[in-house]
Amino acid sequence: KIPGLFHINERVAFIGRWDYGFFAMVAVGATNVGSIKVHFDTEFNTNTGHTNLNEKIYETPIKLAKGEEFGYFNFGSTIVLIYEAPVQTTLDKEHMKRVKMGERMWM
Repeated sequence: KIPGLFHINERVAFIGRWDYGFFAMVAVGATNVGSIKVHFDTEFNTNTGHTNLNEKIYETPIKLAKGEEFGYFNFGSTIVLIYEAPVQTTLDKEHMKRVKMGERMWM
């Protein structure tokens, strides 16, 4: 066991808006062994050994088609989604499951 492991993992928050309001996708990569890559920014680089925080604002919004690949992890990964949804949206137990790459999410 490594104390505090989860708070030292690489984290990148992609924050924006979608049809229903606020949207955040937080990519969490394994510290010192993996990296997070995104297709729309070739200069984007994680797990460099530096502990400084960076913020980058994209002047042109990043637009993706439904099902289009955003990026990938080189090793070890978790995605956390936080978003506003339509008022009538309900989540059942069947929606509370792990989703693997390529699987459709509930929306």
